[in-house]
Amino acid sequence: MSTNCANKILHAMTVVLFSIALAIALAACGGGSGSLSPANTPAGTNPTPIVAVGPVTGFGSVFINGVRFQTSGASITHDALPASEGDLAVGYIVTLVGKVNSDELNGTASEIDYDEELEGQVNSIDLPNNRFVVLGQTVLVDAMTFFDDDIIPPSLDGLALGDSVEVHGYVTADFEILATRIELEDSSTEFEVTGIIENLDPGGLQFNINSLYVDYSIAMIDDCPGSMLQDGLLVEVEGDSTGPAGELIAREIECKDDDDLPGDDDDLVEIDGLITRFVSTTDFDVARFPVTTNGQTEYENGTAADLALNVHVEVDGNRNADGVLVAREIEFDRDDDDDIKIEAQVESIDAVNNQLTVLGTITVRITTTTMLEDDRDDMRPFSIDNINVGDFVEIRGFEDPPGSHIVVAVRLERDEDDNEVELQGAVESVTEPDFVILGVAVHTDAGTEFENDADSPIQPADFFANAVGQLVKAEGQWNGSVLFADEVEFEREDD
Repeated sequence: MSTNCANKILHAMTVVLFSIALAIALAACGGGSGSLSPANTPAGTNPTPIVAVGPVTGFGSVFINGVRFQTSGASITHDALPASEGDLAVGYIVTLVGKVNSDELNGTASEIDYDEELEGQVNSIDLPNNRFVVLGQTVLVDAMTFFDDDIIPPSLDGLALGDSVEVHGYVTADFEILATRIELEDSSTEFEVTGIIENLDPGGLQFNINSLYVDYSIAMIDDCPGSMLQDGLLVEVEGDSTGPAGELIAREIECKDDDDLPGDDDDLVEIDGLITRFVSTTDFDVARFPVTTNGQTEYENGTAADLALNVHVEVDGNRNADGVLVAREIEFDRDDDDDIKIEAQVESIDAVNNQLTVLGTITVRITTTTMLEDDRDDMRPFSIDNINVGDFVEIRGFEDPPGSHIVVAVRLERDEDDNEVELQGAVESVTEPDFVILGVAVHTDAGTEFENDADSPIQPADFFANAVGQLVKAEGQWNGSVLFADEVEFEREDD
C-alpha cells in the first residue's frame, strides 16, 4: 500500500467508527476497490483548492474521479455559455475548479465547464472495428461508451448514416475520439469539431482537420495569434452547414490553448484521460495538459515503463509554478476493467456495504468511481439506495480479488427487464455439456448455438476443448440456480 493511502486510513480511523473509516480509506486508495456508497460518504475537513478533469460518473451532486462535489452555487457552463447541473450526463468530460476535503472523497465545485468534442452527421459506420466517422473524424466505441436512450439499441447498431450526433469522450494523440457518451441530436444543421489545422490554404480560405475540409471564408476568428490561422494550431470550429463536397462552412473558429491548466500554483489536480503527447516519463501530456514525474511519484496497475501515447491514466498531484502537473500518483486503466459483463435481475441488496447479488453467487460491489445511470426511470440522483430486488441491471467490471466471484462494477445501468440474462467472463471449469463462469453453472443442450469470437458457428466439441480460461459470453434463461444457454460464444477482450 502507498504511503498516501496509509495516511488516509490513519486519518479516517481517528474520525469515524472503524468499519466505516476502513471502507472510506480503501475507496480513496484507488484501484476501484472502495466499497462505500457515495450517498453515505461523510464530509471531510480542511478543504484544499482542486482542479478535476474527467468524466461525470454520477449525480447527487456531481461525481468526478471518485470525488463527490456539491454544486450549489457553482457556475456551470457549456463551452463558456450558462448551463445547469441538469444539462450534464454520465460520460460527459468536464473541467471542474473547486475545493476538496481532506478525505479526498468530498468537495465543493465553484466552476464546471464542459463541451462535446464533436457534433455532426454520421458519415460512415464500421461495426466490425467498433468505430464510425462524423465530419471526417473517427469515433471509437468500447464497452464503456454510454449511448443515449434515443439510440435503440443502445450501441453502435443503433446508429444510422445521416444521424446527427453529439460525441463526448477522450481525445487520442491522433485526435480520434474514444467516446464516453453519444447522444442523438434533433438538428442536422449544427456542426462542431476540434482539432489541429493542417494544409492551410490562405488563398482558398480553407484547411483540413484530419480528413475534413473547412471553408473559413465567412468565419469569425477568435483568440488566435494576430487573429490569423496557421498550421499546427488547435482550433474549435463551429458551423451551420456543409458544402457540396462535404466541406464544413465555418461560422466561428476559436483557437484553444492546449496546455493551459486551470487553477493556481500548488492546487491539487486530478486528470483522467489519455496520454496525448509523450517525450519521456518526465515530460508528457494527459488530456492535452502537461505532466511531469519525480522520484516520489507512485504507480498503480503499472510502472513508469508503461507510460506511452494513448495509454489511459488517472494522474493526481499538484500544479507547479510553470502550470505543469507534478504527479503524486499515476493509476493505469486496468486491461480487464470491463471484461465481465452481466445483464440480470438483482436478487439481494446490501446497501450498508454497497453491494448487491445477481445470478445466485455473484456479488457486485459499487464504488465511488462506478458510473451509475438509470435508463429505466431516468432517476437523478441514482445510487444503490434506489435499486430494488428484481430490478434489471447491466454491469461491466472486473473480478477482485481473482477467484472471489466479487465483481467491482466500473459501470452499472438499471434498464427495462429483459427476457434473457447475459453473463460474460472467464470460464473456470468444464464438465460437458456444462461450464462455470464466476461460480455460475451454465448448461448447454442440442438447441444451444456455439460461436467463435468472429461470430461464426463452431462445433460444441471445439468450444469445450478450448473454453477453460477463455473469455466467454452466455445468453439464456436463469432458473434461480442454472443459466440455460441459448447461445455461447468466445469474446475478444476488447468487446
